[in-house]
Amino acid sequence: MANPNPKPPAPGRSPGRPIGVKNKSTIAREELAKAQIAEAQAAARISSKTPGGSKFAIHEMQKALGIAESFAGACQPKLEQGPDGKPKLIGGDPKAFGEWFDRYFKVLTVLAEYQAPKMRAVDAPTPPPDPGEEQRKAQKRFGLRIFEGGRQIKEPGAAAEDGEGEV
Repeated sequence: MANPNPKPPAPGRSPGRPIGVKNKSTIAREELAKAQIAEAQAAARISSKTPGGSKFAIHEMQKALGIAESFAGACQPKLEQGPDGKPKLIGGDPKAFGEWFDRYFKVLTVLAEYQAPKMRAVDAPTPPPDPGEEQRKAQKRFGLRIFEGGRQIKEPGAAAEDGEGEV
């Protein structure tokens, strides 16, 4: 709400921006928002086109493939058996057929990259370790020699076998 009794501006200064007029940053923000909306609408129009009406490269390659196939078929000579029994080319233009077939093949190889995924070697994971092997690695067997008075005392299991009562 504007002040009903505004103070007059200081000498040499203007009274400022009139009420309801937008500042520069507000105008810039609105212009940026309008540009972003227009860009989003253009992207939506492109993505909503049907494959037959769009200008994506893959669809243009499919059209070129059809054209090259048609011309190669029209220029293809027929192979028939001659009167002497040998095969003979009849009609067509072998040179033009070769050129159009090369074009057809080039477009076909490029288009194939988009129509089917490339086959790559699969990294097979290593099998899990054998649980018994892990247990054997975790257990360590070590020997302990006990000496008493300069003499080695035998293991308790070995002493029972020998019949000696020394521990």
